[in-house]
Amino acid sequence: MVIGYDAKRAYLNDRGLGSYSRNLIAFMSKYCADDKFLLYTPDLGNKYVDKLNFENTEVVAPSGINKLFSSYWRSFSILSDIQNRNVEIYHGLSHELPFGIEKTPIKTVVTMHDVMFLQFPELYHFIDRKIYEFKYLRSCRVADKIVAISKMTKRNLVEYADIDEKKIEVVTQPCNPIFESRYTENQKLALRKKYNLPSEFMLTVSAIEARKNQKRVIEALATGKIDIPYVIVGRQENEYFKDISNYISSHKLEDKVIFLSNVPDSDLPIIYQCATVFVFPSLYEGFGIPLVEAMTSGTPIVCSKGECFDETIGSSALFADSSSTDEWINSINRVLNDSDLRQNIIKKGLDFREKYSEQNIANNLRSIYKSML
Repeated sequence: MVIGYDAKRAYLNDRGLGSYSRNLIAFMSKYCADDKFLLYTPDLGNKYVDKLNFENTEVVAPSGINKLFSSYWRSFSILSDIQNRNVEIYHGLSHELPFGIEKTPIKTVVTMHDVMFLQFPELYHFIDRKIYEFKYLRSCRVADKIVAISKMTKRNLVEYADIDEKKIEVVTQPCNPIFESRYTENQKLALRKKYNLPSEFMLTVSAIEARKNQKRVIEALATGKIDIPYVIVGRQENEYFKDISNYISSHKLEDKVIFLSNVPDSDLPIIYQCATVFVFPSLYEGFGIPLVEAMTSGTPIVCSKGECFDETIGSSALFADSSSTDEWINSINRVLNDSDLRQNIIKKGLDFREKYSEQNIANNLRSIYKSML
């Protein structure tokens, strides 16, 4: 098969959509060696080119005048490139498909990560929300198949976007295999020195924004009932970051909360393994890949209650109400003070993580492709 991927996020995005795209491309190229994968991107950037260079992949980028109008190329002009290269299936990996592709013989798949712009419209600017409603829902309507990254996302597509459930297939989000590596104490010590990290700490890896709810853990720290610092790895440029920074300052928590940004992928697995406990106070997720990264790393988890989290990690965590500071204090301290409980959570996580094997994900997705031809 000749598969085309919308690889913009794979090359240019450092967050969850980028990780999803890079991991999926890597898994498919590894386990589907007889297929050819064309990676369509308006720009290569300079960070991930080497990580996406496989024997059965080829980059397709705009040339000539299309370089000047790369966004237009990705949404419209790309069609001629797709047809000229005999692509059999085109897969939009992050909610979008080119306009007009439904008028061609090419079969189409779009991955939907969530529909939070419909569920929680108050979290989005009006213009952004309207753009998402137009572009993403149009892609769902014209796609031959929709890949939802969780059963929860599938249900939400049916409920909030009125999508026929028969065209939706669930294929869980892939986790980078680098989190399976185990590091020595000397490697962990070097990592702590590099980032000036304490010997024990709570960890969150996620964008710093209101939906991620990091302030709940900071409020727990402010009570004085939790004794270890809190490390947050994530982008720091928004109003929510300013809000929690002001809170930290007013409660004199500067020595208790550590922010890290621009952490290279190669350092993340060691940070997870250095952490005493991984905390995930998010209000809602389509999937929550950091939870799988923590399970794979052998780090015990305290997570928000919610159906979306139950699906991702099962019983491999202690849970706390995202709105209750007291519950977070209690759950975090239970993990910190009960070694048997810690080991039980770690074991459950490592066992549960097996459902996310890279070969299973690649096989499931390829089965969907084959069923369409």
